[in-house]
Amino acid sequence: MAEGPSRHLENENMGNQDEGAQAPFQGSLLGKMADLVDFLLSKYRRKETSTQAEMLREVFNNEQNHFPEIFSQARECLQLVFGIEMQENSQAHNYVLAPTLGLTYDGMTEAEDSKPKTGLLILVLGVILRGGGYASQEAVRAVLGVMGLFDRRGYSVFGEPWQLLTNEWVREQYLVYQQVPGSQPPRYEFLWGPRAHAETSKVRVRELWLRVINRYQYIGLPPAHRDGS
Repeated sequence: MAEGPSRHLENENMGNQDEGAQAPFQGSLLGKMADLVDFLLSKYRRKETSTQAEMLREVFNNEQNHFPEIFSQARECLQLVFGIEMQENSQAHNYVLAPTLGLTYDGMTEAEDSKPKTGLLILVLGVILRGGGYASQEAVRAVLGVMGLFDRRGYSVFGEPWQLLTNEWVREQYLVYQQVPGSQPPRYEFLWGPRAHAETSKVRVRELWLRVINRYQYIGLPPAHRDGS
């Protein structure tokens, strides 16, 4: 899922290096970015803040080479993939991690490998916006599938997504899941729920959703409207 940010890192600072030296360099940067994302996710799970000095010490062994670019990519990955925003507190000189776009939901559980699910929720809300306020379940599945969020069994890094979409997020009032009026045989669609309307805005979700889509360089999005047009 970090494919977009990873691609960007691969193209940065390659300069005039020969091709033989480029692959280890790329792997080193991508590995450090993954390590930093994991470190920050662990901080988020424990509801702890983090400082640049701590990141340098715990992840980079106090080596500052390429830290700014790796930090920038890790920060973007957290927001686009997991829906977690790093907010800088200049007075305390640290970073606070919180769900992005004003959302209060993260879907975290007590499991050690639990991942924030706010990013997935934002993707679904964006698909609904693209459909003019409605998105068929086929359109949602197609978009998330193309973006690599499902494996062959229908599972992802977030667990079983359809349990989230049709049960948990409906219960949390972020989504409405209903039968398309007059459809025979029955077809189903998603709408924004009242909590989504209360906590964020269509403009903010659309802006972040477009950033995600651009990262994945995916242009041929499947239809999202009720009639499939």
